[in-house]
Amino acid sequence: MALTPEGVKLAAALVEGFGGIARALEEVRGGGPGALRVTLTAAFAANWLMPKLGGFWKAHPEIELSLNPEKRVVDLRREGIDIGIRFGNGKWPGLDVEFLTPADYVIVASPELLNGRSNLTNAEMSAMPWVFAEDWPETQTWLKGFGLKPAAMNITDVPTEDLALSAARAGLGLYVEAEALVEHDVENGTLHIVGRLKDDSLAYYMVTRPGPKRPELKAFIRWLKAVV
Repeated sequence: MALTPEGVKLAAALVEGFGGIARALEEVRGGGPGALRVTLTAAFAANWLMPKLGGFWKAHPEIELSLNPEKRVVDLRREGIDIGIRFGNGKWPGLDVEFLTPADYVIVASPELLNGRSNLTNAEMSAMPWVFAEDWPETQTWLKGFGLKPAAMNITDVPTEDLALSAARAGLGLYVEAEALVEHDVENGTLHIVGRLKDDSLAYYMVTRPGPKRPELKAFIRWLKAVV
């Protein structure tokens, strides 16, 4: 026995509707809406959001945030998440999706690794060490498009994006990362951009459940747009 397509749509609408009623009742009873729950990757949280977050807390000290760094894509409704910041093409059916910031990729290196150089030729890049985050095969595709040959390069795989970025900061190798996630490092001179990779099909998006948005969520979305 299974639901018809119409039944599936009705069930989803009822779940959302009853969820809204439950949240409203909670507020009426004086329990408050609770913390604003945000899902995002650990790298985006550490390298893009956290350097800016002090401004949000200063402007909205009354809004409590609960950040949930998570590599996997979570179900917002099932896990009670208010907003997700996702990387991809923006096509997630059944959700409200709004563009946040481009995901232009750059090749970065520490000043120590560059040893006084500001630009590198492809031949110089090919001869230098690299660090890659595991489970990110797109990196090799982008580098091939840049004119490099990853199969012939000295590459060290690092378990996570955060660790790979830390290795790059320590001068252990060249690294490819979304420009939005290294802008703070570039500004303070920890890393220098030595190459750019364009992929207009990918970006970071704000993803929310369909339906009315509570005031705290609207305020957070407005702030995110303002700090891009």
